[in-house]
Amino acid sequence: EQESTRDTQRGDAIRRAHDNLGRMESLSITNHYDGAYGYDVFGRMAEVSFEGLDFNYTYHTGSDRVGGVAYGTVEKTVSYEALRDLVTSISYHNTNGVLISERTYAYNALGSVISRTRQRGAEPVETDVFSHNVCSELITASLSGTNAVSGDYGYAYDSIGNRTVASNRSDVTVFASND
Repeated sequence: EQESTRDTQRGDAIRRAHDNLGRMESLSITNHYDGAYGYDVFGRMAEVSFEGLDFNYTYHTGSDRVGGVAYGTVEKTVSYEALRDLVTSISYHNTNGVLISERTYAYNALGSVISRTRQRGAEPVETDVFSHNVCSELITASLSGTNAVSGDYGYAYDSIGNRTVASNRSDVTVFASND
């Protein structure tokens, strides 16, 4: 185990301890933070504990992609496309399995998001739709729901990818480039 201590300009001591592989095992900052870190047999972050909170990480089989994080009474689950490293869903449930919130994503062949669903608890699912030009730049976004950002958005770009126009429902903003 290696340990190092450093004083800050405010007079706090930062203390770090590392295991024999150089991974952080603990970090403490006087009067501010006291944390510990644990790793699985593959060397991936498995647990982070600080200030009475424990975060436990799980991974997809044969992968370094995080599949879930459990902390307190909340469990987060992340799913990915089978052939690309693209998130297809993120969901949060309480420890009784009750849905807190969930988002799902669909992508085009170039990996740009073309649709997203959002759900909070038992509320209705809201679906957002996106389109892109041949350069994968976002050109339209239609956000469903009744919140403050719901509505239709549009964007235009010049030949080198600078955004030249943005429309936010009824507002239109024109941008000038720096020549």
